Amino acid sequence: MNRLLDPLRALVAGAILLLLALAYASPAWGQSPFPPDGSGRSALLQSPSSESLFEAAGQQSAAVPFASQVIIAENVLGAHSVASVDLDRDGRLDILSASRGDGRITWHRNEGGLRFQSIPLVSAGGAYMAIPVDLNRDGFIDVVGVAVGTVAPSAVVTPDADAPASGEGAVFWLRNNLGAGNGQFTRFDIDFGLAYPVSVHAADIDGDGDPDVLVTTRDGHQVLLYENSGTGDAPSFTRRVLDDALSGAVFVTTGDIDGDGKLDILAAGENNNQIVWYRNLGGRPAAFERRFIRNGPVPDPRLDYAKTIAVGDIDGDGDLDIVFGSENENLVGWYENQGRGTVFVEHVLTTAADHVKLVNVVDIDRDGDLDILAVSSDDNTVAIFENNGGRPPQFTRKVLTDKAPGARGVHAADFDRDGDIDIVVASRLDNRIVLHVNTSIHRSALLEGEQVVNTYHQTRSVAAADIDGDGRMDIVSTANEIVAWHRNLGGSPPSFESIVIDTSFTGGRWVTTGDIDGDGDMDIVAADRGTNQIVWYENQLRQTGRVDFVARRVTNTAMRVRDVNVADIDGDGDLDLYSASDGDNTVAWYENVDGSGRAWVKHIVSQSVRYPRSTYAADLDGDGRLDLMSASARDNRVTIFRQLMPKQFTEETVYADARGVQFIHAADIDGDGTIDLIASSELDHTIAWFANRLRSGGRFDRYVVSNTAHGVHAAIAADMDGDGDMDIVAAVEYDNRITWYENLGGVIPSWKEHVISPFAQVAHGVFVADLDGDGDLDVLSASREDGKVAWHENLGGQFRLSQRPVNATFGDRRLLLEVVLAHRGRAGDPALRFNSLTLRFEDETGRRLTSDEVAGRFSALFIYQDNGDGRFDPSIDPLVKRETLFLLDDGEMLINLPNLLLPPQGEGRYFIAAEQQRAQCGNGAVTVSIVLNSQTALDALTGVPLLGELMRSLAAPSDSVQNRRLPLVINEIMADNRTFMEDPDEPMEYPDWFEIYNPSGFAIDMSGMHLTDDPANLRKHRIADGVVIGPYSYLLFIADGEPEQGPLHVSFSLSRDGETLVLYDTDERGNQVIDQVRFGPMPPDVSWGRSPFNANEWMFFTTPTPNKFNITFTPSAFVYLPAISNGAICN
Repeated sequence: MNRLLDPLRALVAGAILLLLALAYASPAWGQSPFPPDGSGRSALLQSPSSESLFEAAGQQSAAVPFASQVIIAENVLGAHSVASVDLDRDGRLDILSASRGDGRITWHRNEGGLRFQSIPLVSAGGAYMAIPVDLNRDGFIDVVGVAVGTVAPSAVVTPDADAPASGEGAVFWLRNNLGAGNGQFTRFDIDFGLAYPVSVHAADIDGDGDPDVLVTTRDGHQVLLYENSGTGDAPSFTRRVLDDALSGAVFVTTGDIDGDGKLDILAAGENNNQIVWYRNLGGRPAAFERRFIRNGPVPDPRLDYAKTIAVGDIDGDGDLDIVFGSENENLVGWYENQGRGTVFVEHVLTTAADHVKLVNVVDIDRDGDLDILAVSSDDNTVAIFENNGGRPPQFTRKVLTDKAPGARGVHAADFDRDGDIDIVVASRLDNRIVLHVNTSIHRSALLEGEQVVNTYHQTRSVAAADIDGDGRMDIVSTANEIVAWHRNLGGSPPSFESIVIDTSFTGGRWVTTGDIDGDGDMDIVAADRGTNQIVWYENQLRQTGRVDFVARRVTNTAMRVRDVNVADIDGDGDLDLYSASDGDNTVAWYENVDGSGRAWVKHIVSQSVRYPRSTYAADLDGDGRLDLMSASARDNRVTIFRQLMPKQFTEETVYADARGVQFIHAADIDGDGTIDLIASSELDHTIAWFANRLRSGGRFDRYVVSNTAHGVHAAIAADMDGDGDMDIVAAVEYDNRITWYENLGGVIPSWKEHVISPFAQVAHGVFVADLDGDGDLDVLSASREDGKVAWHENLGGQFRLSQRPVNATFGDRRLLLEVVLAHRGRAGDPALRFNSLTLRFEDETGRRLTSDEVAGRFSALFIYQDNGDGRFDPSIDPLVKRETLFLLDDGEMLINLPNLLLPPQGEGRYFIAAEQQRAQCGNGAVTVSIVLNSQTALDALTGVPLLGELMRSLAAPSDSVQNRRLPLVINEIMADNRTFMEDPDEPMEYPDWFEIYNPSGFAIDMSGMHLTDDPANLRKHRIADGVVIGPYSYLLFIADGEPEQGPLHVSFSLSRDGETLVLYDTDERGNQVIDQVRFGPMPPDVSWGRSPFNANEWMFFTTPTPNKFNITFTPSAFVYLPAISNGAICN
């Protein structure tokens, strides 16, 4: 967890709290803690008002406030373009700018704490645009720029116009020499004498592994491609004219528009209002086909139209759409790609963006869809078009700023390393570069329970990718005998269709994905230990239009292969494979010789590691080449193989005492810009990370994440809580757990363990992906003994509301609910406003009550705020709301609350009580619960609705318990019933039985849940419709294999020798394990149950208690006390 901004945000939040508590007025902002001091460093600006940030009232998804600004520089004359880049590789994103007025390209170095130092890199007359790219592939990011030349005097008359230049236009690159220690950049010209080059872009157009350069010349009407030779520290470039008739060529970018695996080129020409797609036909050099996406109408010669384009999957359907801006039409819109480039449908978002200069796409609000940024210079505006994620998407326009005179450039990235997206703006007329800091309340990560996709025999490995190209993440898995694809069918949460693509394996161990043949679709790669094979499955989607697979063998000499992974090891632009095989103690990589996956050459990296179990690839030393690493269990070694020369690896032992180490992974754990190692060792139960000190001349420093991860099988890194640092997700085999370890921040991070699922029997593999497309990371798991392919939905939020039904009387008040609201953001975030409560009233059957029915029971409802002692006492707890008018809509009542504020990470306790109409009101019991919606809690600064934990979206109200694993537990089991209890439906029969207990205050419908004594066969018995377990109640199931005898008879019997009993949730809720119990041999007429003293401990009971509380003694008689159902108001 990155806390660099805590002091600043805490100061801001404190001011907000004080002012909001007084009058809900817009906050007044004081002077910056970083005033301009002449040092070239940044300063804090006054915050814009919330009115300027948000124009639309109705929000479809979490809106994003930008409540503070930082001046990066205010002497960048004619500031024109901005981009993000970590030039010095310190782990912080810097800002790169080009300014036409002073002809400079400047590096604004991020020093942390929202401080930036401006460092000029080069003077280039009329510097127009600068972009970051590692042009010579040495591991240090270089800069490519275009400059139009000396500005003509006429530019003084119309300062925002692009006046003719002197014909001195150039495209050049600045080699980053920081790795050499001299702190300099060296300029190399790529081309010069160009007629007004105004746009530059870099991408690997010819697929040879190095970035090429694209340029458009406005007055030369050209689209130019400079092919990178890829040789040496200063590569040469071959100039190609792709188009010399695009009149007023002003912008160029790339994207695989037709999804064929080759990068296409797109360019805009403003004179004739054209957007052109240059379809890449392949080859080296690449050939292109010219196609129009937009072709007119031709504007008045005095006007400019098509100005800017950006590429992204706007509608989430798996192909790339095109966003555009038309300058003098004041138009921002997007072209929907239908049929992978066969049809484009225009959608106009606005015609009021005065003089559009630039558009960009980015997921600003982290909700899983792409939003649009638009810059318009004559109204000084940068606007956000927030995508609601629908199909088709709808957009809400919000003004980021309308005070950027002559706005020209915009870029979005996480500059403060707190996990959310900030926005930097360049404005030409006031010579400023300003960073708009995202002050959203951060979301937590909440991963509990699971959704079972399918079960197989000994599932070992899972991964995720969009196999069918529909924009949704699918799952792939391997088990002992099979490789399977689980197609994501969509929905919230999504459902999956399982398709087995290979049944020939005899020891399936690993599965991964990648575009092996470079045709634009995702292929599948798997390792079979039983046959020593690595196989890739060629996806035929691009060839036939549907997903079919052709199995192609890579090798059958990977002796007892353990894993296989995908990466471009030799940097030639196609994907290679690498693996560990313990039968021959080998780490090897397999060169994809022709880029099509049809020919492979095996390269041995090492045969000195003993029993290697896992491999991974990353650039550990920052030289631009991928290194390899391995975990080997029998020599307890963590080993790296540095690729110091192309295709040549040097072996180095990092650690030699990781007992039984069996998994290796890599990520930047400490946020210093270098890739660290994560190793999982089974026999010492340890997850450790190794801080990379190679760049400073050191080695690796070892730090322990956990030494109680019993038999840990795998651990990987990912930012689960979106706070900007890397957490760790693990499969803990001996404990049958899937766990994540929260990175709490610090130079040497500390960690907090969270159990995701305790029901992964012999947990084996984990993977991380956004399966439901909501913008946060979910977890996938594979567990061997129960054979499960499962996923664990991340239902984190900005606040948590916990409710506990209570039924107690205090004078004339009947307490109904105890509520705890928690602010789940981080220190420095804005305060939270508890805005309203939506109460749902139901009877004991779950039927929602009417206004008259509730009014007939209660004369008033009261909401109290706890005075701090944690106990309800209406005589001393402050009353915050009294309601006597019961206006219900479908059983729900909205209660608006007064000024209830919570600081970041704070908690507030509240009590909901009622005054009954009469002592005996009849008509059964009443249950009261809280429904979460978009008005429950708001950002106290901006009024933006907040997402609660367990809510899937703001658009859909959510019962706060509906997305949580249900609280039912298996409480007592008898697997050898000889004489204890007779079958009530079949006299003289003594069947096995087990008991389910509901410890909650709510009735739970068990219809459609599944019971099984075979974890790999989750649908062995479906619970009949209509089976409901009451609050605090027991339900006895008879395990006699005769379900036809009644709804509580199951289709299996229990084994007296011991087995596993599992209660699975319904298909609709993803078949998550609700409870699972493994029991051993059982004596006759003795039960096995939860201890009455500790429900997590199990013990034998010689006096079984079916449908009753477990006891450890033999009573003389059972006495049944009156039971009060939790939440029951009137009986």
